[in-house]
Amino acid sequence: NIKDIINPTPNKNIKSKSNSTCNFNRKYSTLNLKLNQINPKKSPLNLNSKIQFLNWLTGFTDAEGYFGISIFRKNEVAFRYVIYLNLDDLNLLKYIKLELSSLFGEEVGKIKISTEKHRASLSIFKFNAIRHLIIPIFNRFTLRTSKYLDFKDWEKAIYLKDRYAATYLPETTLFEILKLKKGMNSNRTLIDDNLLSSEPINPDWFQGFCEGGASFFVKVSNLQPVFSITEHNKNIKILKLISQFCLDLPLNLPETIVSTKNDFNLNDLSLKNITSNHIQIFETKSNLAIFRNDLIFYKILPFFEKQEFLSRKNIDFQIWSILAKLRFLGYSNKKNSKVLMSSLARSMKDPRDFQTYDTYAILINDLNSIIKSQPIILKTGLTITNDLNIQNKNNNIKNDLKK
Repeated sequence: NIKDIINPTPNKNIKSKSNSTCNFNRKYSTLNLKLNQINPKKSPLNLNSKIQFLNWLTGFTDAEGYFGISIFRKNEVAFRYVIYLNLDDLNLLKYIKLELSSLFGEEVGKIKISTEKHRASLSIFKFNAIRHLIIPIFNRFTLRTSKYLDFKDWEKAIYLKDRYAATYLPETTLFEILKLKKGMNSNRTLIDDNLLSSEPINPDWFQGFCEGGASFFVKVSNLQPVFSITEHNKNIKILKLISQFCLDLPLNLPETIVSTKNDFNLNDLSLKNITSNHIQIFETKSNLAIFRNDLIFYKILPFFEKQEFLSRKNIDFQIWSILAKLRFLGYSNKKNSKVLMSSLARSMKDPRDFQTYDTYAILINDLNSIIKSQPIILKTGLTITNDLNIQNKNNNIKNDLKK
């Protein structure tokens, strides 16, 4: 029911944090769809109306999506496009469902919840929606990992089925579909990189991919911030393209950071010896890890601060960004702030639920007190100007859905 998606029953167990440092009141809304915008009369699919969202969705699908084929009763075939997420991101699935329903002109997809496994999924399985919504989207917005090859085989199988109006398929057609199915997803171990796109990374695709497949973490031992992506070895090409994308990002200052020197110029900075990022190749997996402090501070941090997070990973990023700024400025070398930073870093390993936000607020308030009483100004004049805090300025889908 679309009304239930827009106005779900509020969770009485979730307490408001609007009066604490962890402020989750949103400044503006991305969930601006209304019930009457989902046109009951179908109109031609207008993909241009949601370019930013569809680029994001393509990246998110590369990280978290699944193209499935099921064969049952010997000669019946069903297809589905599925996104599986942690239950914490249930409202993100509702958001995706609503956006796709708005685009298609009717409600599409079904959300399933497993409280036992703490998982949720959005599944689109109606043949009409697959044929006339999902396929056009991913033919226009190209997947960048091996999911692209899975999608193309999935599409071939759908067109094979589409030849026949009957429920039951001829054995020859069924055999062709079964052959495609056996080469997809986890069964696809080796690929020709030339089959995947070499086009530059789209920023919205990158944001979606990182929300599903990237990790923002801090080593507790030395408070080193790390931006990391791990993929199967068959997807090493996308790791190399992402590495280059990060290197090519423009130089910027993170939020709350300014220089006290009038002649400070970002163009005068020289990030020495950054020609590539560290990609480790293991038996089946490859890992891209970025841990250069200057690259994180001047490029990675400013990029993500300007992007829009739709998942709960937004909270991970904001804690990570606070610790990255403090470490770059040297607060990890002060005993009192180092203790607080270590506690904040350890808290990132806790389950992401609302019970931990008060802990974040207390630690960050204490850090703000230290910053005010013991300010650090680097030789370049860089220093923190405003209080550090955690805001869900780009992600309060929960509150949007309650409106």
